[in-house]
This record gives sequence, structure tokens and C-alpha cells, in this order.
Amino acid sequence: MLPKIIVTPFGGHATSLFLKRWRRQIHPRPDYIFSEAIDTYDIHSYANWDETFRHVTSAGGQSIPRDRSWQKRTGFDPQADKTIHEHLMELINNTPNPILLFGKCSLSETWLTNNKITDAIFIVRDPIDAYDSLFGRRHPYWADRQGGIESIGAAEHYCEQWNKVVYDLLSNHYTYNTPIARYEFFIQDLEEAGLTKLAKFLQPTWYNKPKREFITPEVKECIEDLTCKHTLPLYNR
Repeated sequence: MLPKIIVTPFGGHATSLFLKRWRRQIHPRPDYIFSEAIDTYDIHSYANWDETFRHVTSAGGQSIPRDRSWQKRTGFDPQADKTIHEHLMELINNTPNPILLFGKCSLSETWLTNNKITDAIFIVRDPIDAYDSLFGRRHPYWADRQGGIESIGAAEHYCEQWNKVVYDLLSNHYTYNTPIARYEFFIQDLEEAGLTKLAKFLQPTWYNKPKREFITPEVKECIEDLTCKHTLPLYNR
């Protein structure tokens, strides 16, 4: 029912629904653990597996050893002589289970396009609502690192990262015709992509009522201006 790869640009895209529905059958965001928050890392670098990273949720945060987190998320032991890229590709090639990617694999290059990742579905959302959900409700700590959710600096940082991921998604889509499903038209877009079984399965529980609680007019204008190049082909605006 699920494609091999599911990619979202960070949070705020109902990824918790996928994790809840498929639980142990899906690998949860193995590309997330190599830098804090939505910060960039070099995907061809070697990870420091002995290092801990701060895993932050809406309920709080904790420091987790990177090697243990990788093993828990993938079922495979990390290898010191292989890069992050090599670890992700080996996971894709060797696991029978779907993989949910956080989007960080696309922050330093068009990784999905370069590696011809096509058995996939890309989920995007209006970046204004995604920002409001991610930085306002899910991970306010991340926004605080950039000056707070109402700061233009936080919005600029988010848009810079969002643009990198969505550029890769669009590049892959145009090159290989990999489907993109918009959060606002999710069930419809799944059906049009031929994923009818998945659409029917998710339709009874799909919830799409955007609730903008934290966006100021200034931040809204900033996000619109900085992401318009990519929202135009997605939303015709």
C-alpha cells in the first residue's frame, strides 16, 4: 500500500499519522539524527556515532546517543567507515519496509534526484501552515533558537531550508514523474497518482483544517516572498 519512500519537508505534514498507522512497519526519519533541528549537514560526511543529539518533541526533549537512535530507527547497526549517504542507500536497498524521510537528506544537494529515488511519494504543505505547525505547536524550541516564531530570522531560516527540500522534490518530480501530494488536497492527489488503496485507507481519518495560531502578518509576508518560486508550481500562486 505504501511506497518505499515517503518524504516531507520537516514536520507539520501529518507524519505522526503515518507513524501511528504503521508503527513498527515503517522506518521513522532516519535522516533526521545527524544535526539538530532543521540544520544542514553534509550527507557525504562520516557521522560521529558516539555523540548524543537532542531529540525534541512537543512533550519535551532528551539527549540520545546517535548510534542507538540509528539502530532503533533502522534495525541496522551503524558502521564507522561509511558515510551518511552510504548508510541511507544501504537502508533503502536492504529493508523491505517503507522509510519516512524528514527531508534533511536534501539540504546539502538534490539527493533524491541524484540517486533516482522514484518508488516514493512526496508530501508538501503550504509553508505558512507548515511553519505555524512545526515552530508553533510541534517544536517551539527550534523557533526559539532562531529568535522565536514571530521573528523574521526564524522565518528566513525555515524558508531557506524548506526551499532546498522542495527544490529536490520538484526536481525529482519533473525528472522521474514521482508523485507529489499536497497536504491540502491529499486524498485527491493520491488518487490522481494511482495510490487509490492508500487514499481510501486514509480518507476516513484525514484531517485538513489549517489553524494558524502563531503567524504574524510580517512573518506571513516573509514566507510568501521567500517561497513563491516553489509554491507557484505547487499551488498556482
